[in-house]
Amino acid sequence: MCTNNPNMELYNLFRECPETAKKKITGGNLNGKTDINPMWRLKRLTEIFGPCGFGWKIDIVRTWIEDGANGEKTANVQIALRVKYNGEWSEPIPGIGGAKFVDKQSKGLITDDDAMKKAYTDAQSVACKALGIAADVYYERDPDGKYPTGGDGGNNIPPQKAEPTKSKYQIIKELVGKKQSITMQKVDEWITAKWKRSIKINALTDEQFKELCAALEAAA
Repeated sequence: MCTNNPNMELYNLFRECPETAKKKITGGNLNGKTDINPMWRLKRLTEIFGPCGFGWKIDIVRTWIEDGANGEKTANVQIALRVKYNGEWSEPIPGIGGAKFVDKQSKGLITDDDAMKKAYTDAQSVACKALGIAADVYYERDPDGKYPTGGDGGNNIPPQKAEPTKSKYQIIKELVGKKQSITMQKVDEWITAKWKRSIKINALTDEQFKELCAALEAAA
């Protein structure tokens, strides 16, 4: 995350995806690729922008069924994601997703009554990509990313260190506990003054978190 371009602020906040949110796909056309837990995406939207409906929202623009080959059908959903950033609602961020509604299998045609929900989730992933969510999985050769030497869609990623057991908030809380003149409220005020907006501690980038730790350690 070496870029200091202010236009990349949200992208850099979103780009990392924890191993706990990844799952290798073992069948179908995407065999060997990486699936990302959809609930993690919603969690990240909530961490950065606030609760659904207040800091971000999704409108369903349209849904439709399309005929495919050999009697198959697909369910399709178009959405518009909007986020509230610096007190302002964004323009709609589009996303279109699809899933098999009628699938031809060895036993014949099979109908999936969850197909529309799957298409909706797929559309969410497309819209979230535009914000940079899990960008390091989709664009693993990004020279500013975590793995600039590349891989194959996040599947040949170099061995990673074990994730810390403590959250960023817990670490900061422990540091504050060692300082008599500092409170968590003062930490929040410092963050707002430093980056010109309120950011939850767990939503800080690694670079911001290190800067906050250094400031706390240097404080009397």
